[in-house]
Amino acid sequence: MATMKKIFLALVMVLMALEAGAVLKESTMTQTLGVLCEELSETHQEQKDRAKRFEKRNADFKKSIGNVCQLKKQDLRVCLLLKAGFSPINIALLTAHSRQSISSTRRRLYERTFMEKGTPSQWDDFIKTI
Repeated sequence: MATMKKIFLALVMVLMALEAGAVLKESTMTQTLGVLCEELSETHQEQKDRAKRFEKRNADFKKSIGNVCQLKKQDLRVCLLLKAGFSPINIALLTAHSRQSISSTRRRLYERTFMEKGTPSQWDDFIKTI
């Protein structure tokens, strides 16, 4: 039942973003909804296995970023999605946060890590180097 709520919320977020004038690639929407529908058909064990594979693939990145700064769970999600190539608007949709919230997170992470004023795109550039 929780997965049905996720699918419904994802659809609502996509519709709200489109109403607000967001430009979303059809492939991104299709991928997001495809993943959510996949989750619906997966057994609990399959979900756990997929989560383990994701963790294993991203262990090096998580270790590297963890050496640079301490991250909250939401911060780590944003960084992982940036590293995977998602745009800030799509990260906002996937994490159920506003675009402004994602930009603030990116700017705050840059400033906390480098102890100087920075921009969200500077954090993105840094993440790409890890």
